Amino acid sequence: MFRLIYGYSGGEYDDSLVELINRFNRVEYPDVGNPVSVEKYRRTWFEASWFKPSDLYLFILDDKVVGYLYAWISSDMLRSQLVVDPLLPYSIKENLLDEIFKWLRNKVLVEGTNNVVRIRAGYEYRFLHNFLMKRVSPVIIDYTATLMKFDPSKLGSLKRRIDEYMATSSVSVEKGDISDVDKVVEIYNDAFSIYPWFITWKVEDARRFYREHKLILYIAYINGEPVGYCDGEIYNNLFGDRIGYVYTLAVKRRFWGKRIGSILLYHMLREFIEQGIEDIYLDSIEGLERYYGRRGFNIVTRSLSYILYL
Repeated sequence: MFRLIYGYSGGEYDDSLVELINRFNRVEYPDVGNPVSVEKYRRTWFEASWFKPSDLYLFILDDKVVGYLYAWISSDMLRSQLVVDPLLPYSIKENLLDEIFKWLRNKVLVEGTNNVVRIRAGYEYRFLHNFLMKRVSPVIIDYTATLMKFDPSKLGSLKRRIDEYMATSSVSVEKGDISDVDKVVEIYNDAFSIYPWFITWKVEDARRFYREHKLILYIAYINGEPVGYCDGEIYNNLFGDRIGYVYTLAVKRRFWGKRIGSILLYHMLREFIEQGIEDIYLDSIEGLERYYGRRGFNIVTRSLSYILYL
């Protein structure tokens, strides 16, 4: 039923692939989905240093991309991201999932890893999770991140806390731009290298990311050393609603506990609100929900992964 294209790295199916991604994102990420163009996808995926064509599988039906699987090795485990066309009839979606899992098993054999697989299952009780939980029996359900939304009425109380911090702090905050990418990458790699999902961010990939997004960037310094950053973007989501999204809040590990993250976050939130944005989101790493909750964010839904044996 399905035709497989293995090792795809761009070409005749780019338009169909991007159409699929936008259809999927409308039902999976209605709050924060950022519309994807063909050009943007080519630059952020196919031209990225981490992208390997041998990890990408496209599934074609009636000459259209109706699903894809991206599966890579990390921490001696096969990790995978999959997309299924939400508009397909349910029985065809079931057949497509069976086909995807067949190639996941094949990937395990080819890579010679153990048969433990982590599958990104999207946000809890949204399209992908609802579909997968009827078809898959995971050994473990792992909550990896939490989508949270800021309450603008809390900005004032956060400001008072920041003013108290800054009165005795040696931290200074400056607005940055793409010329500061080296600093951003250094901070990112230091802050997140403790996590099992971490992949070293390369300067060329960061520079490409910053070119593709109209990012707002704040960098914190102590005695001239860049010690933390926060970046975010204002954009229209897939339903045309104008939102603010905080992509990253990162502080070098030896500076944790010095309230640098709070200071940076406040600067970003203030800018969003000054530009008239009230719907402000971020995805919290699992375990940091209380941190963001104390700074005015409320939980919307959780992102999860299925860990299973193939």
